[in-house]
Amino acid sequence: MCEYLHISKATLWRHIANGKLPQPTKRLSRSILLWNKSALDEMLGLNESKGAENE
Repeated sequence: MCEYLHISKATLWRHIANGKLPQPTKRLSRSILLWNKSALDEMLGLNESKGAENE
């Protein structure tokens, strides 16, 4: 997640605590967390409609 957003771990958890980012949707282990990418992109206002631009 930090690499995807280009932020540090501290910033990631600060944004989660402040409600700027959603909580992880699943924990696989103590250090492996999963997020719903489409929900995250929607919360950040990112759209992946690359194909629609070329039509």
